[in-house]
Amino acid sequence: MERILKQIIHFSIVGGLTTGLDFILLALLTEIVKIPYYISNIFSFSVSLIINYLLSIHYVFLQKNNHSKIKNIFSFFGLSIIGLIINQIILVLLTQRLGVFYVFSKVISTGIVMMWNFISKKIYFEYGNNEL
Repeated sequence: MERILKQIIHFSIVGGLTTGLDFILLALLTEIVKIPYYISNIFSFSVSLIINYLLSIHYVFLQKNNHSKIKNIFSFFGLSIIGLIINQIILVLLTQRLGVFYVFSKVISTGIVMMWNFISKKIYFEYGNNEL
């Protein structure tokens, strides 16, 4: 239990840093560069994802599976792309359909995707077998 709590704390720190980067890039690209929020979101999510990956493999998830490093990289990004799709759908639905300000929509979608990311990556990297 103590190991999982420590892991959740590390996940939260890494996630907090990269989420902050995601939000800053989203706002800069949308408000200053004038890129539509739904395109800015893809870019900001992707940049923060790469940094999240680098930090996660060193500080969060213990790779107990027998997968190759290349397979782990593709799996991490594959699971994250699913997270991006979830994020994008929620962001656009809340903003365009319900009229929620895009930053608030991003907060909601990020919370949901954080749960997906932690659960899916914990299962894959710590308990996954050769089948994903």
